[in-house]
Parts: sequence; structure tokens; C-alpha cells
Amino acid sequence: MDNRPLLRKLESIEETQGKILFYIRTLAEQNVKTKGRIPEVLFNDQEVMFKLSWSKSTLKRRRAEGLLPFRKIKNKYYYREKDVYYLLFPDTSSS
Repeated sequence: MDNRPLLRKLESIEETQGKILFYIRTLAEQNVKTKGRIPEVLFNDQEVMFKLSWSKSTLKRRRAEGLLPFRKIKNKYYYREKDVYYLLFPDTSSS
């Protein structure tokens, strides 16, 4: 069994995690005030598409519809962990 595609995907995920950590460190170095809050976990497009089983066009459409809040950093979109998990596990207790 050839594991090379799986290894490449894993390397891509690790690279993405490194980039996100870089942005978090950059924000900390710029002395951004968090008011005692824990920094939010952000997912990129690839991670959200995987978690929600969405295509790139579906993700783009959901952003435009306002269904999934996002942040744009250096021309890349990032999504808060809690917003993604809300779509995976919507709160049904409010019915």
C-alpha cells in the first residue's frame, strides 16, 4: 500500500498548523490585548472543507450567505473553531 498521498496530506496539515501558530505569535508580539481570554483556534479553508464535507464552492457560498463567520488575514480566510463546531453540532436545546 502506497502511503505517500497520506503523508503529503499530513505534511500539508502540519504546515497549515505552523502558519496559524506563526500568526498567533505575530499577534502576541504586536502586543494585541486579549483581555485575559484564551486565543481562539482558527481553521483555514482546507480544514473547514474537510470537517464539514463541503466543496470549495459550497464554502464560498456559505461565507457569502453569512452562514459561516470568517476572518480574512493576508488574503486567506480563517474560521473560528466554535463557529465550525456550531455547524457540526447545532444547539438543539433552544427549541
